Amino acid sequence: MEKGLEILKHINELYKGDVSDEEMLRFAEKNSEIVNSWQEAFQNYELEDVLRIVDEYWTHKSNKTAPRVAQLLAMLNSDKDVKRVYSHVEEPIEIKTDSSTFWNTDPAMAYYLRDVETKPSEEVHALLFYRWALNDIIAEMVDTLPNADKMSFSQKVAIVRRNGWDSDITDRVEQYAREGKSTGTVEEMAKGLADLWRM
Repeated sequence: MEKGLEILKHINELYKGDVSDEEMLRFAEKNSEIVNSWQEAFQNYELEDVLRIVDEYWTHKSNKTAPRVAQLLAMLNSDKDVKRVYSHVEEPIEIKTDSSTFWNTDPAMAYYLRDVETKPSEEVHALLFYRWALNDIIAEMVDTLPNADKMSFSQKVAIVRRNGWDSDITDRVEQYAREGKSTGTVEEMAKGLADLWRM
C-alpha cells in the first residue's frame, strides 16, 4: 500500500479497530483525494517516523480524537530524531537544474523549492502547505476578478506573480503548518469505510 494509506490504516486501527488491507484499498478507490492529500503531506518523511509520531499522539495527546495532518506534521517538524527524505524530484541536484521549469508546470513546487534553496531545512514545510497557500491566494485575489472563470490555472498564477500577490506565501505556509488547515480527517476516512461496509 502507499504510504498515505498505510498511515490512515494505522490511525484507523488505533482509533476505530482493525481493518484489512482489502478494505483500505476499497476505501482508497472511493476516496482518492483524501488518500492523495495524506500521501503528499508525508512524502518527505519515512513511514516508520510517521507511524511513531501517530503512536506518540495517541499516547500523549488524545486517544479519543484522531490527529489531523497539520498536527502530525507539527510533531514531525519538532522531533529532532526525524529526518526528511526527498524524492528524485526534490533532490538538491534537481533543484539546481530544474527549478525554473516548475513555474510553468507546478508553481507550488517552485515556491517550495525556492524556500528549500534559501531557508534552513527546519523552516521549510511540506509541499501540501504551499499548494494550500497558492490556492487560497488565487481564490482571494484572482477568482474575484471579472472573467476569472475563463482563465486557466497558469494564467491565474501569472496574474498573482505579476501583481506580487504571492509576497506572503511563505508566511501563509508557516501559519498553516503551525495552526493547521483541515484536510482528509480520519472522521472522513471512517465515514468512507462505514459506507463501504454497508454495501
